[in-house]
Amino acid sequence: GVMKTMNKQMNPQDMAKVMQNFERENAKMDMTGELMEDTLDSALGESGDEEESDLIMNQVLDEIGIEIKGQMDRAPAAGSSSLAGPSTVRGTKAPTDADIELS
Repeated sequence: GVMKTMNKQMNPQDMAKVMQNFERENAKMDMTGELMEDTLDSALGESGDEEESDLIMNQVLDEIGIEIKGQMDRAPAAGSSSLAGPSTVRGTKAPTDADIELS
């Protein structure tokens, strides 16, 4: 019945060959990816030049339209923004530690 029809349409030996080819090519792709990753790691790692790494990173970010430095320059410095100031609730100043100790 159904299995004979399937076997006629999809030759099991041909499918086994296709699967073996797929596995072999997949293994080649994995090895190529690992080799490329190792090569890049060694090329960038051996230079020891942090400025070169930063330059490469900035070039990549520039190419994709991300500007980190400009955004970081506009960011408020720690402790210097109004975010660090006293908080208010409905127009009244929130109590400080000294106010709480006095009460």
